[in-house]
Amino acid sequence: MSYIILVVEDEPDIRDLISMQLEAPGREFLFAGNGEEAIEVLSKNKIDFMITDLAMPKMNGFEMLRKIKKHGWVFPVMVLTGHADVMVANQLRPYGVEFFMNKPWEKELLENTVKQVMSRVPAKAI
Repeated sequence: MSYIILVVEDEPDIRDLISMQLEAPGREFLFAGNGEEAIEVLSKNKIDFMITDLAMPKMNGFEMLRKIKKHGWVFPVMVLTGHADVMVANQLRPYGVEFFMNKPWEKELLENTVKQVMSRVPAKAI
């Protein structure tokens, strides 16, 4: 079984760290450095889950999530940011954001959250 996870993060080292910490059989990663790149990736690929930052150049996470909703793309979203708080969480819920985690994150909490999400998403046969 296979899952495709899109990681949207403007800092390459953080993108790499997320994928290294979450690497496991049956998980494939796609990457985008900002919201514009993410929209381009989504227009060409069907993903199962997205992990995104909010503060990014060109197109921030808020604008990207609005465009995703406008296109009708539906998948679980986790915001992994240095700016997560209750107010931000409430503003993002209408855009499908279910999970929030502050940077720096705990590796075990990130893995457990991804496992929780993946348990609800039907995997594709390879």
